[in-house]
Amino acid sequence: MGIIEVKTKIRHRSDLEVALEKLAENLKMIRPSMHRNGRRFSGFFSYEPPSFDTNNVLPTLQSVVNGERKKIINCISLGKNFFVRYWPFAPGSPGIENYTKWHSYNLQNKAPAYFIHNVIDHLCPQWASENVNVWYPEDGKENYKISDIFLYLPHQID
Repeated sequence: MGIIEVKTKIRHRSDLEVALEKLAENLKMIRPSMHRNGRRFSGFFSYEPPSFDTNNVLPTLQSVVNGERKKIINCISLGKNFFVRYWPFAPGSPGIENYTKWHSYNLQNKAPAYFIHNVIDHLCPQWASENVNVWYPEDGKENYKISDIFLYLPHQID
């Protein structure tokens, strides 16, 4: 159903880049055809916060994925506060296609919970949507967005 790479701590940006590259390459193996079932969850989880500036996470992620659909990483949680989510559609507007952005968030003590919810939502979306109040605070996470970055995808489907 997917892959989650788990680390205790990422000390350097280069360590994150190596770990994300490994994850992205492994994703290519479990996503053999985007035509049949491209919905395979992919995530990166680090228990402790990074020792580097998180402003570099989105550009690193964009570089690692390099426009390949099969290498899209859905979620990243670094420590208790920093969270990244890939949005194929604009948040709150599932009909707007080709949004293809990652958003990063500063979620005080909530990043691991958001990560776990996204895993469950990916595996069992109906259950997760029926129980949304269990997972999300009323004000949602978009109020805590730090930045976003586009994933530039080629027009053809791989």
